[in-house]
Amino acid sequence: MDEATTNDAPEVSEVTEDAVDDPKLTSNYFEQLAAIDVSNYIEKKNGYSYLSWAYGVDQLKRKHPTAKIIIKRFPDPDLGGIPVPYLKTSLGYFVEVEVIVNGVSVSEPFPVLDHRNKPINKPTPFDINNSIQRAKVKAIAGHGLGLYIYAGEDLPIEADENKETQSSDNGQYNQGNQQYQEPPITLQQQQKIRELATHLASLSLGAGATQDAIVHQIHQIYQQFRISADMPVELANVKINELSSAINSIHDQRLAPQQKQGTSTAGLFDTPQGQLQNVI
Repeated sequence: MDEATTNDAPEVSEVTEDAVDDPKLTSNYFEQLAAIDVSNYIEKKNGYSYLSWAYGVDQLKRKHPTAKIIIKRFPDPDLGGIPVPYLKTSLGYFVEVEVIVNGVSVSEPFPVLDHRNKPINKPTPFDINNSIQRAKVKAIAGHGLGLYIYAGEDLPIEADENKETQSSDNGQYNQGNQQYQEPPITLQQQQKIRELATHLASLSLGAGATQDAIVHQIHQIYQQFRISADMPVELANVKINELSSAINSIHDQRLAPQQKQGTSTAGLFDTPQGQLQNVI
């Protein structure tokens, strides 16, 4: 090999790893976003709570203008491999949105659902767009903003609306020689109890509480108020009133002009079990 050939060889540059923004922070950005009150921007449809996607993006960009929102695209075999913002599978259609804040990536896959949260076999572009916005909000929530809205999704009170609830002594009464079974808790009551328990947990823990802490507190509230998925309708209404009263008590304490420093709301969860027995 002559010298000219050797000199003409291309130089090999050092391989460097791709990187996003430097994740080194002077403060915990997650706590800052989690502390934002989004209650005035929650939309409710058919018993489900949603955070307005426009508000979510607005608040995220105000706090972190360099945040990146990426809608994932997938090759569609039916269109010759053209990238589309959805994925068709044997289980249904899915979308995925990635949100990067301070170098931290949260990716949220989301099924294409109808207004009842049921999969759509043949979605329209409008259905796909709606699911993209919902995935976007959940990915933003993964960074803290509005995360408490989803804190109750993994709680055992959630039940399929068509599922038959097993009989419980709480809902059985005798009328003469006939046994009467009170209807089980409704889906709307389940959603209301979940919202109230999440609100109560957030108030008791204060701003900046982590997702794990909120979920743990909600479980404690469920146990303290003896809430279960097989409660009858009448008892579910009683529990809704009890949770509402506990929330109002916290607000009253915070607004009281003569409130002493160091007053804690912990006593609201120390109700003797004997008192709860009277309503069960």
